[in-house]
Amino acid sequence: MFTIITIAYWKLPFLKKTINSCLNQTYKDIELIIVNNGAFEDIIIYINKIAKLDKRVKIINYEENIFSWDDPELMSQVCLNAALKSAKGDYVFFTSYDDPMALDYVERMVRLFEDNPDCTSAAGRPVSIDANDSVNKEELNNRKTNFRSKYMPGHELALATLEHKSRVFGAPGTIFTFKRDVLLKYGGFHRAIELGHLYGIVPFGVTGFDEDAIYYWRRHEGQLHLAVTSRGQIGTKDVFSMIEDLDLENKWSIYGDDVARDVVKVIKNQQAKIAATWFSQNLFKLRISACIKIVRDIWSQPKFWFYLPKTIFRPWRLLRSLLRSFLISLFHINKPILKPILNYVDKKYPRLNGQSAIFNKLMLKVKE
Repeated sequence: MFTIITIAYWKLPFLKKTINSCLNQTYKDIELIIVNNGAFEDIIIYINKIAKLDKRVKIINYEENIFSWDDPELMSQVCLNAALKSAKGDYVFFTSYDDPMALDYVERMVRLFEDNPDCTSAAGRPVSIDANDSVNKEELNNRKTNFRSKYMPGHELALATLEHKSRVFGAPGTIFTFKRDVLLKYGGFHRAIELGHLYGIVPFGVTGFDEDAIYYWRRHEGQLHLAVTSRGQIGTKDVFSMIEDLDLENKWSIYGDDVARDVVKVIKNQQAKIAATWFSQNLFKLRISACIKIVRDIWSQPKFWFYLPKTIFRPWRLLRSLLRSFLISLFHINKPILKPILNYVDKKYPRLNGQSAIFNKLMLKVKE
């Protein structure tokens, strides 16, 4: 059996598409666990209805929404581990409510495990879609990352990621399926969920990959990470607690003490660089409270202060921020004129959809 976990709260149209992609898989031995995280009424009605129609669906209910702006990943830790505790599948995969998958995705994941008994984690290839389900053809047909063999030692994948070898691995969120007993052995779902998977579980086994297993991650304005990062919540505390909670240095020592120390050091340095980048982005948008939050969480790390000047004093970054604000303001004033022009450009030059953040922002305004 293959267990899929998702969390339901809002945005019913997206949730329906994700759930349909789960229940219509070519691999039928599926358990779908939906965590009702204090959801809106239309969500509750829908998931209760499908649970009555399909015995493969199991619902875990929370009357109140488990979420805090001061601790955004509390939701992941509580909801996902509750679902994991209830899971019966040999393999476990978490999908966000707005990310559907290709209908043969599960079948391809199971095949990776069955073809290699040493395989403890598996992943497909992420391809972005927009709010209207339009697939990013550039990512689909001309990928620039996730070039790796069908099987490889998990620690080599993690080290390649730490060394910025982006052609080996890249994903915008959770992508790994795990053997359930392995996921439980290494502590389940940590608050730093993606990094907890990549550096706390994947390295200690063989990891499988199927380039034809497509997982669609959705870009849209309602994405939670956009809201939390604008408040200065960038996961710094979660990353540093992950290092301690998962005892990373000790576990990685099986590959050598020097390697273990370097892994922890690089993870901390990368988070410091991320913090500096988000500080400058929020600063340019005058989100002072967000900047203060970021500094409070990272101030004791020397690398943050090393990276900070480099992220702030980049004229092009400031100009880009000002240009984006100007274009969006201009669009609101001249929408009747600009809308047909942007639609034409979108059709004529589809690759802009995946390469230009400014263009993406304007196209979202067109479709409002």
